[in-house]
Amino acid sequence: MERNSVYGMNFHVIPGLDLSWGFYAMMLFMGLIFIGMIVYFRTRKWF
Repeated sequence: MERNSVYGMNFHVIPGLDLSWGFYAMMLFMGLIFIGMIVYFRTRKWF
């Protein structure tokens, strides 16, 4: 599901995408959010 979300994004309107590293920055941002959610859930003992 995550893979479909990434490839289904409309990248023409996202600021910074004109940069050669825009896609990688977006992937890093999404990964950091994912890791943050895992840490949060584990500290709350939800996961």
